[in-house]
Parts: sequence; C-alpha cells; structure tokens
Amino acid sequence: MKAILPIIITLFIVSTGKSQIDTVTSFTTVIKPNHNISLENALYDEGSFMTYDSSSAMINLNGAAFSIDYINQDGGTNFDGYPSGSIGGVRKSGVYYPGNYSASGMPVQLQSLEHDFRLKWKPLQINADDVDDKWWATINVIFDIGDSNLFPVGTERDFDIVIQFQRYEQDALIDNPNTGGAYWWFARDSNGDIEPFSLMIEGVEYQWAIRYKFFNYPSGHNNEHKNNKVHIKFIPIDNNHIPLELDHPLKRFVDATVDYLQYVNLPTAELNLANQKVANPNLWVKKVSAGYEVYSGNSTLGQDYFYTIVDNITPDEPTNLTLTPLANSFVLNWDTHPTENYESYTVYRSENGGQFTKLDSLIYTNTCEDSTIVNGVDYQYYVTVLDRSFNESSPSNSNYSIYK
Repeated sequence: MKAILPIIITLFIVSTGKSQIDTVTSFTTVIKPNHNISLENALYDEGSFMTYDSSSAMINLNGAAFSIDYINQDGGTNFDGYPSGSIGGVRKSGVYYPGNYSASGMPVQLQSLEHDFRLKWKPLQINADDVDDKWWATINVIFDIGDSNLFPVGTERDFDIVIQFQRYEQDALIDNPNTGGAYWWFARDSNGDIEPFSLMIEGVEYQWAIRYKFFNYPSGHNNEHKNNKVHIKFIPIDNNHIPLELDHPLKRFVDATVDYLQYVNLPTAELNLANQKVANPNLWVKKVSAGYEVYSGNSTLGQDYFYTIVDNITPDEPTNLTLTPLANSFVLNWDTHPTENYESYTVYRSENGGQFTKLDSLIYTNTCEDSTIVNGVDYQYYVTVLDRSFNESSPSNSNYSIYK
C-alpha cells in the first residue's frame, strides 16, 4: 500500500531550534538515520568543504540540503567528483541500510511506481559563472535489478536516468557516432529537430532534450560491463531558461524514456538493447541523489532543499468561479490556486441540466473561454485543479448557470 503522508510532513509540527552548521568530514554522512537522508562528499579530504545545517528542524524542512565551497582538485578540467545529497538506501562503514519506504517512498519497483512519488529539489550557486567554473547540477536515479533490500551492484545497473538543470555551458545536442567507448543519439522529430520533453511550472513551459547513451568498450576494458547499459540524460534545451526548482513525479521522466524511443533512429542492436533495459518493470528505485558533477573553478554550490514526497492528498478546490458573457462565448475566471505544486486546471460543462463532461484540460492559467456555446442552451460549469501528482480536487465553489 502506498504511503499517504509526505516524507517531510513532520516539518509542520517540529519545533524550531537554533541552526547548527556542521561540516561533512567523511565520504558519506547520514544526517537522518531513520529516514536515510545522507550527504556524500568525495572531495572532503581535498580542500572542498561541505557544510549543512544539522538541526533536526532544518533537516526535516530541507532534507539533503548542503553547501560546498568547491576548489578545483587537479588544476585541469577533469571530473573531480559528485558532491551530493541522497534519499533512500545508504551504505556506511560497509553496511547497507535500505530506504525506509514509509518515510521516503523507496525502495519501489518500477511496475509499482506512481505519480504520487515526487522529487523536490532546488539547487543554488554563488560565484559559479566565471570562465573557469565548470559544473553540472543533476539528479541521479539509481535503478537495480537485485532484491529490494540489497545494495545496488554497479555492474547490474543497466538503466540510469540523469536529470540535468544548470550547466556551465550549453550542450551542443549533437549525436555522437559509435567509434568505441560512449556514443549516443537524441530524440528528434521527423525534421531532425530535438523532440522536447516538457514540464509546466506555474504556467511556464520548460524543455529538455532526451539523450540515449550506449557503450562499446573492448574486451578486457574496465568499463566493458557498461556495454549492456543504456544511460538516459535529460538536458535543458535552453541553458538560459531553466526552472528554479523541480517538484514533479519521477514517473514523468521514467515514462518519457520509453515514450521517446519512437523519436530515436536507433540501429537494430541498440534498439533491441533499449527495449530490453529501458524502464524494465522489474527494476527497483532504491536511492535518488542530487548534487553537482564538478570539473574546475572555485565556487559555492549547493541546494536549498532536496527530498522526496509521496502525495495522495487531494488539493483544495478552486474558488470564486465567475462567468462573463461575450458576444459568442463565455469567459470563465477563478482565483489562482494557492497551492505551489498545482499542475493544471480542468473545466467541466453541463448542458440543460445533463451530465457534466470535460470541456477543457491542461489549463495553466486561471481563465478559460468557451466559444462553443449555442443559443437556447443552459450551460453550467465547474473547475477542478490537479496537483503535480495528478490528484484532482473537488469541484469549484459553485456550478454556474447562465442562459445564452
């Protein structure tokens, strides 16, 4: 049975206390054991210090929030590490602790993953846009075919998803042919243009390209095990148009990895591998991480909050629905929904007292015009709101009736 309460629901009842800023002094620091919230800093012993607010109130409020004063480790542009925060299963001192499902929504098998499981993330950067600052802000999702309570084995993780936000430069979004090692294709429309994956946040559309990455390493190479792997990355199409935060179901991204295969012109071998590996329903989601792939520069990187939520709570209904008659239409208006995580509105209509049917959906503003009215018909309307887990509210405050 799905958990009903959001994982951080106690934030509303925990008494506030003084902030306590602590430093992460090991590769993995578990900051909330019963919740399996942890911080990972592979650079802790190389001069890049990660700090977090260790007060219980702030951990309950912000989950795996941190700040790292990143200093380039090698003086070049090689990958230095992935300082991050994680929710779910964690290994510490050689012992693996599975996620607490009732608290985090994990572990969960893909065949049971629903839209109620959402990722909530808000990254932050300070002095991170100099010419030598090279980093990516990403969410990494760990999938594993093994038993739900076993540590994920890297060689068995044949399907990965990375969701990218800010990056030091815009990706060229160019396909890379198979010449050995890693190679990839992007999902494209019939004209060869990127087929975008879109999310709406408070009425604003944000778009990602979806890249399908494969591997062809020679026998005996230490990465040979990746040859059975499909790595999928969501890359912002416009690096200057990126949302400030993410509050959306993981299922939206998982489903897209399957749906967008139709837009990728894959050779037979890669297509067969993708059909076998991508979103295999038997895979487990045991852990999600959010942080930074860091390469060079000197900057402060972090996240205001990162946690998961399992949300089956019905949102409040819209209020103050009004109708304004025009020459050949009705304009409906209602109050903007106060819930920050609303997805869209739906308008229902009844004719002459009959059954209500859906008139329009995926409405992202608090207004709608009905231009399909006919003289002599009595129309009634109501509006509902969907949150980002697609929980639908009750009808708006009143069904409005006007004769035309």
